[in-house]
Amino acid sequence: METIELLQGRTDSNLTPLFLVHAVSGLALPYFALGPLDSSDQARPVYGITSPTYSDLRYQLPSSLDRLAAEYVSRIRREIQPTGPYLLGGWSMGGMIAVKMAQILEAMGQTVRRVIMVDSANPDTMSQLRKSPELDARANGLFEAIARRMPGFNVDYDSSSCACSVCSSCNSSCVSQDGFEDALEDEIDLLDRDLILCRMRQHIKNGLEIISQAGHEGFLRRKLSTGVILVRCTTLKAPYRRALPSKHRGTMGWKASDFGGGLQVIDFSGDHDGAFDRHNVGELTEILRRVVSSL
Repeated sequence: METIELLQGRTDSNLTPLFLVHAVSGLALPYFALGPLDSSDQARPVYGITSPTYSDLRYQLPSSLDRLAAEYVSRIRREIQPTGPYLLGGWSMGGMIAVKMAQILEAMGQTVRRVIMVDSANPDTMSQLRKSPELDARANGLFEAIARRMPGFNVDYDSSSCACSVCSSCNSSCVSQDGFEDALEDEIDLLDRDLILCRMRQHIKNGLEIISQAGHEGFLRRKLSTGVILVRCTTLKAPYRRALPSKHRGTMGWKASDFGGGLQVIDFSGDHDGAFDRHNVGELTEILRRVVSSL
């Protein structure tokens, strides 16, 4: 499972690549459900970014959104696109990370054409999670909602029984056992069901924690020069969406004044958790196709 993977399009296209950052699961798999975003001969390349936790057994989850964004910017410039212009996007947490990535690139003197957020709330509206005793419950609920949408995955999985030997939720002291490095060299199958579930549960909890931290500290802190497009789900099924104060629901807490290129809101009839489900993804594909065709 590569950290940056081509989802569609041609790598030799003259069109600006679109990078879609994973949501709180850490997996870019939902983006594979999108239909073609460019039917021209150029076929704009679209890349998905998956957390390295699924491909690197030694990977340490980030302590902040800023550090995560900096890591992804570094990987994109090193592996795919050294210079701008850049086109960034993401669903939910992925949109938040994409905004941070845009800030970093602009500080480097690079051009960012647009940031496309699919139902991403401003973390400033979610800072209450930092002190919430229900954070674990929220993380578990998200884990079950995501796992339920993954074919063949059992939502009753208990991470305390994980036998992956590298997971911090493992109850054994296998990390210090002789031969641990040899086991790493032999390589665990990184598509192993239990390992994915175990790492996803950890990633979700860490994601909620660093989103809350970013909101507590003040998310943007400085104006972004580029414009932002918010594709907003109008079906309010997700708990955090219902919890948003009414004054934030129209723009999900974002202010047009924070973005030099403005803030455009496009309504999408799907719900947050099911945005990439079969019955919603056709509409979402068409919206994104229209958006990127003008960039």
